[in-house]
Amino acid sequence: MKKFVLISGLILTACFASAKDIVNWQIIHWPPLMILENEGNKMTGEYALLMKLLQEHLTDYDHEYLEMSWARFWSDIQIGKPICNIFAFKNPEREKYTEFSVPISIFLSNSLIMKKSTLKSLKLGDPKSISLLKLMNKKGIKGFLEKSRSYSAPLDKLLSEHENGSNIYRQALKSAATVPMLLENRIDYLIEYPAIASYVRKKNMDIPGEIVSVQIEEIEPYTWGYLACPKNEWGKKLIGRVNNIAMREKSTMYYHDLMKTATTNKTEIQMIDDIYEEFVKATK
Repeated sequence: MKKFVLISGLILTACFASAKDIVNWQIIHWPPLMILENEGNKMTGEYALLMKLLQEHLTDYDHEYLEMSWARFWSDIQIGKPICNIFAFKNPEREKYTEFSVPISIFLSNSLIMKKSTLKSLKLGDPKSISLLKLMNKKGIKGFLEKSRSYSAPLDKLLSEHENGSNIYRQALKSAATVPMLLENRIDYLIEYPAIASYVRKKNMDIPGEIVSVQIEEIEPYTWGYLACPKNEWGKKLIGRVNNIAMREKSTMYYHDLMKTATTNKTEIQMIDDIYEEFVKATK
């Protein structure tokens, strides 16, 4: 009997020693940045590749995937669940309950997306940029934003200060629904990444209309993306690991090319090339 207890104890000890922490990765169908196929069992896109790269270096963790909305993710992270988001933006409110990595991706900034006919009717000519503040206070038009989505710290700040009373409304809808709404004249403009708007437009060729993207005057043309985990010991440990991986891997040509996966034209490619050294040096 004593021998059995000893052997059982050894087996239990070995099992506990080999157990790994689990990282739950939020996944979301957000083409072309992350494309989920076969009920989420197959993932492609820039952020699927970036997630795979990090996982290859996090071999002491087991990795699981949870498909969920942005609102659900931020709700879960506030209560400390062991879940992380690979394409997160910082803002002061989130930093209260979120541990953020060093910058791990480059986001070419959101643009104003509207129908070409709408831009023409606003009589703005063919501008390179438009003031969002002026647009959102213009009477007779309707803007749309996704509920609980961060559009980057500068835009979030502008919206928090001026959105109330403007022509913008929010709902928990993804770009797959909002771009068709734009084409059908149910809304006049939205804020989105040009690559995503272009992708969704191509998926809805049965709806007539041409869309255009115009840079937002109040923000820089690019920003950084971060890994976001809960602000607890588990999250801090994982973020520390990811910081070390990112600061090493960002100097490689593979990582550089990865940041250009979702670009749609030569101008975007050149912008990433021009700012890449700044991105490598960024540690906050």
